[in-house]
Amino acid sequence: MMGGVGLKVLEFIERNHPIDHVEETGPYLLTKLNSLRSHEIVGDVRGKGFFTGVEFVQDRISKKPFGFKEFAKVSNMVIDKSFENGLMVYPGGSTVDGFKGDHILVVPLLTTQKNEIEEIVRLLEQSITEVEQDLKAK
Repeated sequence: MMGGVGLKVLEFIERNHPIDHVEETGPYLLTKLNSLRSHEIVGDVRGKGFFTGVEFVQDRISKKPFGFKEFAKVSNMVIDKSFENGLMVYPGGSTVDGFKGDHILVVPLLTTQKNEIEEIVRLLEQSITEVEQDLKAK
C-alpha cells in the first residue's frame, strides 16, 4: 500500500512540477511579504522560495530584539492572532544570541498560487496590526 502512495506522489511531482512553481512564484511571495516592513515591530523579512521569515523587533531602526523576558511573546501573539484570523504560521526565536530574537516562518504549500499569497499576506498584515494595537494598549 505504501508503495502506491509514493508512486502517486512521484506522479504528482512529474505532472505538476511544484519546485519549478516555487522558483517562479517565490519572489512574488517575498515581494508581497516585504510590505510588512511598514510595521513598527517588523525588523526584517527574508527568505527564499516558499521558506520565508518575518522578524519582530523592539526597535525597527536599531533592530534591537525583544528582551529575554519578552522572548517569543510577540511571535506567539502574532501566531495566535493569525490562527484566529484563519492563517497558520510557525514560531521561531533565539536567533540573535541563542536567547534573544523573535520571528515567525511563513511556509505555504508548494502549490500555493498568487491569489493565495495575497490572502496570506492580507491575513498576516491584519494579525500584525492587531498585535501592535494590543502592545500599545499595555
